[in-house]
Amino acid sequence: MSFDIFVYRFENGEPTPLDMSAAHEFLAPYVVARDSRTNFLQVRTAERERADGFFSSPDSITFNRFGGDGIMDLIAALLCRLDAVLVVPGGPAMIQGVEDRDLLPAALRDDSPSSWPAPARRSTGRSGLPERRGTHSW
Repeated sequence: MSFDIFVYRFENGEPTPLDMSAAHEFLAPYVVARDSRTNFLQVRTAERERADGFFSSPDSITFNRFGGDGIMDLIAALLCRLDAVLVVPGGPAMIQGVEDRDLLPAALRDDSPSSWPAPARRSTGRSGLPERRGTHSW
């Protein structure tokens, strides 16, 4: 069984196309397997952590079979590169800053404290990938 997380970009509460060329370019140094027929790629970090990615539609990238700080750092850096958010089913939407909250669909903007979006801003750290900042733990 795997758990899926989704990379989206929103404007006025609606999904908008991601810059897939930029996503492929950013992830290229980490790709260890690819199947262009299914839009699948597998990435691996210097820490040997892996994730499967699917370029599902022009509006989203799905990651599953992921884990570890290195992969989460890679995904956070991808979010920054694409000006995107991470949607975790049943959890918060990881946004770049509180000001981005209004870009989300109403269903992802729930005002209850348990679902407040967690900022995903980062600063550069090991392996050239961003480090976590703030209090949110991946």
